[in-house]
Amino acid sequence: MLSQLEFKLSVEKQYKAGIEKMVRLYQDEGDRKSRADAEGRRIESNQKIQLLKQALKRYEDLHVDIESTDTPDDESLSTPNLRKPLTGLLTLRIHAVKDVDHAASSRFSRGPETFIVLKVEDTIKARTKATRIDRWQDETFNIDIDKANEIELTVYDKSGDRPTPIGMLWVRISDIAEEMRRKKIESEFNASGWVSADKMEHGGAPGRPDTAGGAGSAHPSGPGGPGAAPSQGYGDGSAGAPAGNQVMIDSWFALEPVGRIYLSMSFAKQLKDRRPFDIGLNRQGAVRQKKEEVHEKQGHKFVTQQFYNIMRCALCGDFLKYAAGMQCADCKYTCHKKCYPKVVTKCISKANYETDPDEEKINHRIPHRFEGFSNISANWCCHCGYLLPFGRKNAKRCTGIWTPQRIPKGPAVTTYTNCLQSVVLLVTRIVHIWCLISVVCPWRRPTKSWRP
Repeated sequence: MLSQLEFKLSVEKQYKAGIEKMVRLYQDEGDRKSRADAEGRRIESNQKIQLLKQALKRYEDLHVDIESTDTPDDESLSTPNLRKPLTGLLTLRIHAVKDVDHAASSRFSRGPETFIVLKVEDTIKARTKATRIDRWQDETFNIDIDKANEIELTVYDKSGDRPTPIGMLWVRISDIAEEMRRKKIESEFNASGWVSADKMEHGGAPGRPDTAGGAGSAHPSGPGGPGAAPSQGYGDGSAGAPAGNQVMIDSWFALEPVGRIYLSMSFAKQLKDRRPFDIGLNRQGAVRQKKEEVHEKQGHKFVTQQFYNIMRCALCGDFLKYAAGMQCADCKYTCHKKCYPKVVTKCISKANYETDPDEEKINHRIPHRFEGFSNISANWCCHCGYLLPFGRKNAKRCTGIWTPQRIPKGPAVTTYTNCLQSVVLLVTRIVHIWCLISVVCPWRRPTKSWRP
C-alpha cells in the first residue's frame, strides 16, 4: 500500500509540473480562458497532493515489523497477469460515503454538496449527482472498459466556486475480475449443497450461506482497504451476494486519507480477441467463389476464367476480347473454350513417364532459342496470353521460327515469371512442343523457317 501511494504522489507531482508550464505558456500568449482552465487544474492538483501526503503519513506512522515480513508490499506488482489490461463491461453503483472530512463552510450556510467523479485511466467516465446527505438513491453506471488497468473514484465537496477533493479510491480491474470469479465459485458450491470443512466445525450445513463473511469480506484493491460492515440500512450485509443470477461485489471501501464509500460492482470480461474454433476467417459478408468445373486435357486442368482485358489464345493466336476463356490452374495456359480440346502440349505438372502416343509420331526435336529483345509494340505471351510489358528486360522471343514467339521475363510476383521458370525447367512442354512446328497440327512438316 505504501509503495502505491508513493507512486501516485510522484505521478501527481509530475502532472502538476506540466500544468504549471501550461499556465506560464498561456500567460505569455494572453489566452485568458485557457489560462483560467489550467489554473483550476493546478489548484485541484495541489489539493490532491495534500490528500496523498496525508494518506502517506498515516501509513508511515503505522508500526510494521518490516524485518519479519517476507511478503512484498503488493504481490500484484510482481505478477504480470494481474497487471494485464482488461476489456469488458463494468457495472458500478454508488450508495453512500461515510466518515469523510467535508470542506469547511461558513457558519450560517448549508453544508457542502458532495459528488463523485469516476475515471478510467485518467479519463472521466461518469459523475454522480450532488447531494448533502452523503447518500445516493439510483446512481448506477455501465462503463465500457477498453484495455484498462484501474478505475479511480474521487469524492468532491462543492462549497464555493471550485470543487475540492476530499477522498480518493483506486480499484484495479483485475482485482474486480478475480473477486467475481471467486464469488461465482462460492455461489456454485452453495447451490450444489457442498460445504467446506471449516464451516462444518462452526456448525454449518449444506446450502447455508456463509454467516462469517459479511460485507467488507471483499478484497478491494489499491490504497483503499476493507471497511466495516454496512450499517444504517445500506444493503443486506453480504459481499458478493447475487442479485438475481448476477454476482455483485457489495462492500465498503476505505477512502484516502479518511472515510469510506459503499459500492456495488461487477465486471464482465469481453474476449473479443479470441476467435471461435469453427467460424473460419471472421470475414463478414465475404463472397465465396463458386468452384468451377475442371476439364483435364494433356495434364492441364482447365477451368473457366473471366478476363477483363484483351488476351491471346495460345493455340489459335486469336484474341479473347473481354470474354471468358479456359486457363490451366497449374501452368496458366490460356486458350478459347473451343480450343482447349485441341491442345497437344502437355502441362508441366504431368510426369515425364506419362507420354502421349501421339507425341511419338513427332519426328522434329529442335528446341526453341530464346533471346531478349526490346518490346516497343503490343505483343502477347504465347503461353499465358497476357500483354507483354514494354522494355528489353521484360520479354524474350524465339529466333528459330518464322513468327517470333515471345515469353516474358517479369518480376517474381507476376504471372510472367511462372511462364519463364517453367520454360527453363521443361521448355519443350510449356511452349509449343518443338520449334518450327504448328501448334494446331504438329504432325505437319514446316514449310517456312528462319535462321539468324
